[in-house]
Amino acid sequence: MPNIQLKDIDGYSHDLYSDLYAGKTVILDFFATWCGPCIASLPGLDEIWADHGPNGDNTYTIYSLEMDDGTSDEASFQAQYNVPNPIFDNGHTIAGTFNIGADPTFMVVCPNRQYTTRVGGIGNDASLLTNLGVDCPIGTYMNDAGLFPNQNAFVACAGGATPLSVRVQNMGSSNLTSATIEATLDGNVAGSTNWTGNLAPYEVEWVEVATGTPT
Repeated sequence: MPNIQLKDIDGYSHDLYSDLYAGKTVILDFFATWCGPCIASLPGLDEIWADHGPNGDNTYTIYSLEMDDGTSDEASFQAQYNVPNPIFDNGHTIAGTFNIGADPTFMVVCPNRQYTTRVGGIGNDASLLTNLGVDCPIGTYMNDAGLFPNQNAFVACAGGATPLSVRVQNMGSSNLTSATIEATLDGNVAGSTNWTGNLAPYEVEWVEVATGTPT
């Protein structure tokens, strides 16, 4: 999940990673001002904002990202429908990064940067989005580490050495500065490494643990 740094139509800067580091679940709402299902989804989004936004338990935030670069009516849309969450008029600039091709599309991004995508409106049913993030891992200890799921495969010919790398993630509430990581191959220890660094909560870093030679 790459970072998103954008200014909303009111001129305020937003940083996706900063919200995730704060432990918030972020809903990316890719919409268009003329899109009927997008407008019909506003009651559900408003409920999430009321219950879980800054005036609720402050565990969620919503970025409404307008996708049509040919429109300029985002401010009037915000006023007409009394949208409480930030609206951005440059959603089209990042839509390609996430392969977004339909309005509306929602991405529910967990604090640890894992995300789930839903295509289609939600109407007034907020649970269609809040339940997508029900399995978001949340750090509960001061010192804790996890392995972030790999999103790619390592390919090597038989007999050829290949690096065994993982993405280490800080799942604790304090900065992670060291960890011991062990790799096994076919049940046998292939190697280990003593990692040192400085990861803020939920930050991720690639670490090469060992080199394996598959047969």
